[in-house]
Amino acid sequence: NTEEQRKQALRQTNGALRDLYDDWRTRLIKARALIEAELDFADEDDVPGSVSDQVWQEVEVLAALISKHLDDQNRGEIVRRGLRIALMGKPNAGKSSLLNALAKREIAIVTPQAGTTRDVLEASLDLEGHFITLFDTAGIRESDNLVEQEGIKRAKNIGETADITLWLHAADDDSVPEPIVESKIVISKSDLGKSTAAEGLHITTQEEDGLSTLLEWLRQEIKNRTSGGEDVLLTRQRHREALQNTISNLDALLAGTEIEIRSENLRLAADHLGRLTGRIDVEDLLDVIFSEFCVGK
Repeated sequence: NTEEQRKQALRQTNGALRDLYDDWRTRLIKARALIEAELDFADEDDVPGSVSDQVWQEVEVLAALISKHLDDQNRGEIVRRGLRIALMGKPNAGKSSLLNALAKREIAIVTPQAGTTRDVLEASLDLEGHFITLFDTAGIRESDNLVEQEGIKRAKNIGETADITLWLHAADDDSVPEPIVESKIVISKSDLGKSTAAEGLHITTQEEDGLSTLLEWLRQEIKNRTSGGEDVLLTRQRHREALQNTISNLDALLAGTEIEIRSENLRLAADHLGRLTGRIDVEDLLDVIFSEFCVGK
C-alpha cells in the first residue's frame, strides 16, 4: 500500500531474512552435532571430552544475536500492518474534525451536539510512505445512555491497544486534560484562543497549516518507531513467537549444568527455529559428526 511497505517487501523477497535464519540453523546443527558426538561417541579417541565447553560458548553468542533481533520495538510489524492511531478525548474535543481533516474527506459526522460519535470510525491514509489507520472514538464522559456507554467502552479498548493515542482537549475548555490511557496531549480548536489548561500540540482544522505541528510530531514518532540500523526486520507474529521460544530454550540451556538436560534444551531450541527454516533431521547431525570426527571407522 505504501512506499515503506514496498521496500520492506523487496527486502523479504531478496531473501535477507531467510539467509539470517539459515545461518542460525547451521550454527544450531553444528552445536547439536558436537554435543551428540560427546554423548554417543565418548569412547572414540577423536572426540575430545571438552567439546561441550566450546558449544556452550557458541550458543551464548547465538542467543545474544537472536535477542538483539527480537529487541526491535516491533518495527517490521508496524511497517507491514501500519501504525494504529487512536483519537480520544471528551465529547466535542474535535476528534471527528481531525479525522476528516487528516483523511481529507467527510467520514465522521461533525455537529455542535456532544456525543455525536457513538461507534469507532476508522480511516486509512499514507503519511509520507507509511501506512496509518486512524480511529475516531466516542467522547469520554459519564453517561446513562446504553449505546453511548458501549461506545465509550470500545473507545477505551482502542486507546489501550493503539500504537499511538492522541488525547484531544479543546482550547476553550478550561479544565485540565485527564487522559485515561497513555496519550499525547493535543490542544484542538486553537483558532478559538490559546489554552492555558495544559501543554500540548496546538492544532486547528480551520486553517490551512493548522495541523503542521501534529504532522511534524507524527513524522518524527513514526521515524522513531520504524527506523533502525538493521534492515532485516521481523514482520509476523508467528516468526516472533518461534524465535522467542528458541531463545527461551537457549537461556534455559545456558543456566543449566547437566549436559543431558542442556542437550535437550538445545534440541527444543532447534525445533522451534526449524518451524521457520525447516526441520533439523538426524541426517543433518550425522553429516556434521562424520565431517568433524573420525568415528565408526
